[in-house]
This record gives sequence, structure tokens and C-alpha cells, in this order.
Amino acid sequence: MIIKTKDFILRPFRKTDLIEYHNSRNDPIIARNMYHGIYPLSLEQAKIELNNFINDKKDCEKFIIEINKKLAGAIYFHEISKNHKARIGYWLRKEYRNKGIGTKALITATDYGFKKYKLKRITANVVTFNKPSIGALEKAGFKLEGILKKNRYKNKKYYDDFLYAKIK
Repeated sequence: MIIKTKDFILRPFRKTDLIEYHNSRNDPIIARNMYHGIYPLSLEQAKIELNNFINDKKDCEKFIIEINKKLAGAIYFHEISKNHKARIGYWLRKEYRNKGIGTKALITATDYGFKKYKLKRITANVVTFNKPSIGALEKAGFKLEGILKKNRYKNKKYYDDFLYAKIK
């Protein structure tokens, strides 16, 4: 599926995204805020992740956010339960942050998810210190439902997440 807007294109991952994906995943801010994942990521590890994204079709759907033929970020649904709920995740490369792209991508993707999968609920977990992501979620119509204490274990530390949801 390819979704075109006036600001960006949401499209499936491709093998040709490898170098830009590898560079993106090694951004310390993206790595810090991701739910899990290896950091720093070798080119070979990035290739494995990318191939998994391309080939994994089970209860998930993943998109590159493309602007002017460049990888600007990614947005993806996990744990899709048709006619019920899914979880959304996303990230943006440094040069595309603070321009409203994350909010617009969230709105576009959630509208798509509600329609395609007939979802009633889309959730997002965001680490409590990720203020830009919290802002994007709120601008996209997500509401804070609670705090998930010690929900994330990364780099030998536990972190709390905010649980946001958008209901249809």
C-alpha cells in the first residue's frame, strides 16, 4: 500500500532503503526513544532488520515516510487485531523533526488503520521524557490514558511509558 499526501508518501520498506535506514537507526535520539533495538547498529544488523520489516506481514504493517525521494522516517502498526485495536510507533530523522511531519504522519496513518483494519482503538507507548513525540500524539488527537511503570527495560535501566490512545 502506498499513501500519498501533499507533504510526504507512506510506502513499504525497500531493500534500497538500507543505507538511509542504517544511518537513521544510528541517530542517538532515535535509538534512545525506540522501544527496543540494538544501538549502535551495524550495517549487517540493519540489513537483517530491514529484511524482517519487508518480509514480516503477521499482525503488522510498516511504512517509510518519504519526502522528496528521501527516507524521512518510519511509522508502523504492531499487534494489529482486526476490528479491534493496534499499536503505532514512529520516528523521524533529525532534519525532518519539529516541522509537523510527525503529527501529519500520525493522522494519515491512524485514519488508514481505522479504515483498513476497522479498528476501534490505536495506542502508542512513549517514554515519559520524549516531549516531541508526546506533542505529536496530542496534536494528532491521541489522549493520555495512563502511565505504564517500568514498562521499558533498556540499557540496564527501567523506564516509564505514557500510554496514549485514539478511539474511533
